[in-house]
Amino acid sequence: MRRRSLAVLIALLVPVLGTFPALAAGGVAASPNHPERRWQVLETPHFLIHYYQGHERLANEVVRLAEASYSQVTSDLGARPKDKVPVILTDDSFWNGYAEPLKDRIVLDPLLAHTSSMGMRRFFTHEFTHIITFEAFNAGIPISKVYAAAGVPSWFMEGIAQYEAEYWYPSLDRMLRLHTLEHTILTPSQRQAFHMLGSQAGAAGYNEGFAICRYLFETYGHDKLARLLSALRGGGGSFAGACETVFGKSLPVLEAEWRQAMEERYRQQTAGRAADVPKSTVVVPYKAEEAQFRPQLSPDGALLAYLSSRGRSGYVNLRGFLMGRLPLFVTPNGKDKPIRIADRVMAHAWSSDGAAIATVAWDDDAIGNPVTRLTITPIGRKDWGTPKQSLNTGKPVEFPRLDNVNDPAWSPDGKTIALVQTKAEHSDVILLDVATQKVVKTLTVSNDDRQYGELAWSPDGKWLAASTFYPGTGSKLMLISPTDGTTKSLTGGNVMVMDTRACWAKDSQSLIFTSDREGFTDLYRLQLGTDTVQRLSNTYTGAEEPALAPDGQSVLYVRHYNEGSEIRQVPLADIPVRVAMIPAGPGPAKLPPPAVRPGDVAVRTYSLGLSPDLVIPLTGRDEKGDQIGIGATFNDVLEKHALSAQLFYGLASNRFSYLVSYDNRMFDPLLRAVAFDSPTLAVSLDGKVPYLQRSQGGAILAARPLWDRQSLTVGLWGSYQRLVSELPDSIDRALILEGFNPHFSVGWQYNGVGGGTGADIHPSAGQSLEAPIDIGMPFLGGKFNYQLLSVEGASYFKMGQTDHVLALRAAGGLSLGQASPFLLGGGPITLAVGVQGLTPLRGYPIGSIIGNRLVEATAEYRIPILKELDLTLGAIYLDRVYGVLYTDVGNAWFDGQPWIPKVGVGGELRARMGMGGRGPFGISFGIGQGLINGPGTPQFYWYLGNVF
Repeated sequence: MRRRSLAVLIALLVPVLGTFPALAAGGVAASPNHPERRWQVLETPHFLIHYYQGHERLANEVVRLAEASYSQVTSDLGARPKDKVPVILTDDSFWNGYAEPLKDRIVLDPLLAHTSSMGMRRFFTHEFTHIITFEAFNAGIPISKVYAAAGVPSWFMEGIAQYEAEYWYPSLDRMLRLHTLEHTILTPSQRQAFHMLGSQAGAAGYNEGFAICRYLFETYGHDKLARLLSALRGGGGSFAGACETVFGKSLPVLEAEWRQAMEERYRQQTAGRAADVPKSTVVVPYKAEEAQFRPQLSPDGALLAYLSSRGRSGYVNLRGFLMGRLPLFVTPNGKDKPIRIADRVMAHAWSSDGAAIATVAWDDDAIGNPVTRLTITPIGRKDWGTPKQSLNTGKPVEFPRLDNVNDPAWSPDGKTIALVQTKAEHSDVILLDVATQKVVKTLTVSNDDRQYGELAWSPDGKWLAASTFYPGTGSKLMLISPTDGTTKSLTGGNVMVMDTRACWAKDSQSLIFTSDREGFTDLYRLQLGTDTVQRLSNTYTGAEEPALAPDGQSVLYVRHYNEGSEIRQVPLADIPVRVAMIPAGPGPAKLPPPAVRPGDVAVRTYSLGLSPDLVIPLTGRDEKGDQIGIGATFNDVLEKHALSAQLFYGLASNRFSYLVSYDNRMFDPLLRAVAFDSPTLAVSLDGKVPYLQRSQGGAILAARPLWDRQSLTVGLWGSYQRLVSELPDSIDRALILEGFNPHFSVGWQYNGVGGGTGADIHPSAGQSLEAPIDIGMPFLGGKFNYQLLSVEGASYFKMGQTDHVLALRAAGGLSLGQASPFLLGGGPITLAVGVQGLTPLRGYPIGSIIGNRLVEATAEYRIPILKELDLTLGAIYLDRVYGVLYTDVGNAWFDGQPWIPKVGVGGELRARMGMGGRGPFGISFGIGQGLINGPGTPQFYWYLGNVF
């Protein structure tokens, strides 16, 4: 009877359980807070541009272009924001940017704004288009924008942002061309849910959305864009219905027209071009969803270094350009198993003797800002030239005083490394003495936004080849003298043409480089004496990132596929030479020249005022039944502090419950204050009587990320536990936890879990570990003296080359003194191991095993059953289904009781899905059978999320 009533109470309070563990651990950002930042605001007629020291130049650039973007986008989309739009420049938005509809915030990464393939103008206009798109859906209240957008396909939302802001690069054309020719264009349902399908499908979704929008509005008229958004306002009709109204054709017909147009375009475009360079051979082979790129041979030609996404969940594919931030591998010319040298690498270069390799990789500085740093790693060779040959790495040499560098190039004499260094948004080329680790010369001094990159030192030591560009424009090649910094331009023409990745011939008289000047990414050769440019490849798949063999007789290059790339090699003597086309003049700019008068701009210090962010209705349950309520969040534009509140009213209990929290991110660490009044479940200290109580009180917490994916949270709690259940008079009230309970908590957490698309419910690599401790403090007037310690960890192992995964989990807990015992059993309602926490042990009734000691372990074998299911059920999109076979072993017991393990076995079906184009989330259905002192009948259960 008692066990049945416990299960009923747990079922009643499932919406409430887990609230307080979430309060303790939630809200820890990936990087620390930054009280050292001094925020300023530039106010223009339509924007509030927020920035801090070091980004003054970029903020003023936004001033210059924002008003021009405002005129174009608001006119094209037929909507305007009601207030000035906040724009936030922050390093915390690493390689990313986003637009948020409720406060109309735009957040931009300065690093991405300085790239050739993006640039601030396109970056800003892309995100501002999102803001105006949401505003076009506004039916009078802010939440209507979100409601209407929920029914609009993701590809359209991203497509119109790119259509308004961006240039159709040859790299984008290549991506779409390969998907079209290889018949891997996303289905309409995949395109709708592309955000949850991984890096490759994600890049394809962006690309296809851009292409469809270009086709629709260039074929049927640009004016249709505003009319389509107007038809969607308020969410009253479907996207398909709005398309039929505006274009006069159904959405499937429009998509079919686009596909047919693309097939015909690429059939004509590829006539006379081949997939591969003739007589080329594979060095590092293609594998679906893997990128192999940036090849470099050692000076003796024996070793190949390259970047690869092997074993990673994806890679940065920015508008078709591979951006690095991946592991660096070295292998004997691609033929043997590679060794991993470093991670998060952007660029690398061999020493002149091949005994070491210099890498530039991303790291965090002492206060959590992203920086790039140089490391030199010795490469040793053992038993070289024999069947037992192997590679090993020596102790890396780090350069901690040299931040924000990139694109190393080692001098022929091995004494100097040339690097690009960025300071205060200026890009310069410097020379570093390897022995002293000191910068001995700065070759270029930028007085504007010119950027440098992709350095290559000539074999005779007389020149550095480099690519140079202004953000958002194509790169061009130049020479820089390492002696006096003299420069010489090598290529020019259309500002959007990309001339990149130059490598030197053995005699220092010519360069081989990559260019998209003829609409395809091909290899070219530039003769320095005559300035003659010759095209060396004629493929439709792309040939780029050349690396000449040391003997000068062959060249390595990257060949693209629809879902990745490989490294190939071809003898130069076998390449037919073609006359190269001269790039045309500058391409047209999408935005008119901006005109902002000095009097239109004001500078002020940032203020911390709170304003509503989100207000939504809520439902819940308390000790008597259903609740209705409201939730609201108030924060400032920079989210330096926030006030959140949830207020519930019990329809049967006539009681209010609430949870209020205040976060302050103006200091390091995060500070949080909490107040609560909520029903919770407890069990008598002997584990025999479950009961309900009201927990009323508050807490002060501090939380901070540490190094290497770790975080720490500490808290001081004060709560009053009040019994609300009716208990028999025979119950010893000393076993019931009532009264004031001040206690201290500390929680350490490490999360290194990963493993590709689907890792949210099917992780296949890494580990996690957490260890919370809770200590009662009777010396502060508390009635409870206890210490509660627990630990939980998980590891994931991919089985060979399959997608099968062995997942292992272990948990343990020790409760000393007057603390509510552990509850074990049932499906994974909550994974918390602590006060009032439930630990799953499938095959047994929920919470049926009770004690102040706990040990539990799980082994799961996870098998993909249906991958790329691509099934739509109304608004729900089913991506993939996994099968799980599991064994749970564990027990909870009291002092003096024997430890007899409970064993549960069973299986689950887990589905990965999204809703309305958003997600992902998981849902699981399972059956478990307890084998030792079990219930005798199988236990059926379901849950949202993942057991671990």
